[in-house]
Amino acid sequence: MHRKVDRALRQACDHYSLKERRLLNKAVDIAYRAHDGQVRKSSNSPYIIHPLEIALTLQQRFDHPPLTIAGLLHDVVEDSDDFDIDEIYDEFGEDIGFIVDAVTKTHLHFHATYEQFDSYLDKLFYGGLRDVRVFLLKIADRDNNLLTLSSLKNHKQIRTSFETQAVFTPLRDLLGYDHASFSLQDIMHAFVQFVDDNHLLTPSMLQQYLFEQTFREFNRETFREVYKNSENVVWEIYDLEKYEKLCQLKSFEDAVQVLSLYTDGTSFRVTFKLLGAHVLEQKEVAMMTMSSFLYQADNVQ
Repeated sequence: MHRKVDRALRQACDHYSLKERRLLNKAVDIAYRAHDGQVRKSSNSPYIIHPLEIALTLQQRFDHPPLTIAGLLHDVVEDSDDFDIDEIYDEFGEDIGFIVDAVTKTHLHFHATYEQFDSYLDKLFYGGLRDVRVFLLKIADRDNNLLTLSSLKNHKQIRTSFETQAVFTPLRDLLGYDHASFSLQDIMHAFVQFVDDNHLLTPSMLQQYLFEQTFREFNRETFREVYKNSENVVWEIYDLEKYEKLCQLKSFEDAVQVLSLYTDGTSFRVTFKLLGAHVLEQKEVAMMTMSSFLYQADNVQ
């Protein structure tokens, strides 16, 4: 299977310049080495198929060599101890290096900078505001990952589904990702104009805009998919202020089952389960829970 995708990618790139083909071949070689022996849990197929498919999708949609090559390399740093982000910059240049850096979750800062981000989404949005190709790569990556969603643990299915609905669906609509007539240049120009017009100057401002779009037109079937396994998942919040905001919602008490609550005046911790039968009707609770802890509760059981 991976040889078939490999051939299709190379055929789609056969019009590249000599320099671009050399970079492509180098990226393919690094991807094969980085993912050697790795398999996808869902199908037990070679993991290399994933970056090859991402690169092929981006090439067919945008025909932009740096973006295609970044697609090949997007998991290299996360999935292999043999490569670090410095090497990607050194071997492929600032353009490709930055795109790969922005979607790499293993370090919450950018190459050669000391600015630390609170979450990988903060880092992703920071990168995407500076280079929209970051978002295009991440959308292609998410589309491919959704094909194997059912193989994930319950809490990861919920988190991935909710994140997709809350962030990546409105983002792809904003960018016009699915409009075949929109070129990369069209998307880049329109996005910069949109950000300027709406004064979305920081990652948190853009995230908030997307959240608002999500819950203005929330898809009921997606909502049901997100929560179908919710009763099997224990969530944790360590921020008292955010928990108090949740408690201000009239429907919150009926939407959750609190398992434990601890505070000593300094630290705080509450654990609870979402009760799917109630939550399905509670868009306000969904919005607050998503923004308060879904991206921060890394210790979800």
